[in-house]
Amino acid sequence: VRISLSTVHGISDDEVARITAGQPYTSLQDFYARALLKLPTVERLISIGALDQLKGEASRRDLLLQATELHRQARTRPGPGQLPLSTTPHTAGSSGLREMTARERLDAELGVLKIDVSRHLMDDHHR
Repeated sequence: VRISLSTVHGISDDEVARITAGQPYTSLQDFYARALLKLPTVERLISIGALDQLKGEASRRDLLLQATELHRQARTRPGPGQLPLSTTPHTAGSSGLREMTARERLDAELGVLKIDVSRHLMDDHHR
């Protein structure tokens, strides 16, 4: 199922433009560095599966951990006159966390996407 990025809760038109302009991405690190998104936006995209093509053997939970680590590293970059502790971001593989269940994926999608769920989604299609 394809979704429009503009339906993601909290995403700005500028962020959508940066994501679109930077395609294709080779990894979560590449996406994070070039799309320049806020961490909550990256987490929402991961939770609805929008970045599944970047996860390889990892789970969505692993990608969430990696996004948090990338955000932490970006916040702790050395200032002028300071030496960096590490010059390359750590790329984690699978941490062993289980993949989200179908129910957890649905909950994430309903929580992140701007969909009216005040009634059953198929009500309009009943005779």
